[in-house]
Amino acid sequence: MAAALLLANVQPGWAATMADVNNEKGHAFLVSYGGNCYAVLPDHVATSDRISLVSPLPQTAGVGSVFWRSAEDDLALAYVEGELADHCEQKWDPLNRKVGPLLQEQGAGSLARINWGGDMIDRAEGVVIDADETQFVVNTTESWAEGEVEGGVSGALYYRGRVPVGMALSAINNRRARFLRMDRIYALLDPVLNGKSAAHPAVADIATSTNGVGFRVTGQAVDMGGTLRGLAGTMQWPWTGAPIEIELTLSNEAPLPINVIRLKSRSSAEAGFAAPQRIKMELDGGMPGSPFWRILGVNDMPPNGVLDIPTGGSRARRIKLRIETVWGQAERVGLESIALE
Repeated sequence: MAAALLLANVQPGWAATMADVNNEKGHAFLVSYGGNCYAVLPDHVATSDRISLVSPLPQTAGVGSVFWRSAEDDLALAYVEGELADHCEQKWDPLNRKVGPLLQEQGAGSLARINWGGDMIDRAEGVVIDADETQFVVNTTESWAEGEVEGGVSGALYYRGRVPVGMALSAINNRRARFLRMDRIYALLDPVLNGKSAAHPAVADIATSTNGVGFRVTGQAVDMGGTLRGLAGTMQWPWTGAPIEIELTLSNEAPLPINVIRLKSRSSAEAGFAAPQRIKMELDGGMPGSPFWRILGVNDMPPNGVLDIPTGGSRARRIKLRIETVWGQAERVGLESIALE
């Protein structure tokens, strides 16, 4: 049945990439946030933690690693890698809108998908016949190919005008489907992407560490096979929700050239541990006694725990990392290495 979904009647800013999941198991839609690409899809479509993704013609492949699920809401979120991640154009923030008034409007909205082979677009009009605060039901007013809504409809989007207002969860019959509201999707996933998950319940019992907030390392940069490694070995700090700042001195004399800063952390699979999420990077390119700090950027480390930050060939005596958020609830956060090339 459906190989992928096309955004129908959508303004240029909504030209999001849609993808087929696991050889027509269902659909996902891709969003860009913090410099990374994520796939939003129904939980039941993500049958494993590693999913294949293929966009419509010209077909582009990628792989998604599912790192968040809600069986109750039938929603999952995956980190996207591969060529497909380079075509992740839809921004996350424009999804933040209330869709209730749109669902109450009279008249039909539209669904669209790409049929078998991905070479022809099937569209169908549909009207909202029931809605609550989290879901709604659409009844098509014209038949899709073979008059079926079933088979690969999960993950398809429903539009009112030019605005996507929900993602299909399941077919009720061959003319009717149930959808999860887009404002519900945003409410569930925005805290995950923004690192605003509730604090770990045991966080108040964690003892203060001398290597906690304001942790600094000086003079520990060493040359290992052409790569300047500032820190190695597991570094962990209690996570209280307050930012953790790591300052690393590379040179006590002239600034050194840096092309890439690579940060590595374990994934958050271990109980009580989280990988960093939002990281602010600063470089000091001044001479001793005359610091000159500049912000290199604020980046999100992907859930897989590897983040490369290009510097454009900057020179620096010191670097400063500020871990502002982490992935999910955690008692502690950590890095395994900071490498500079």
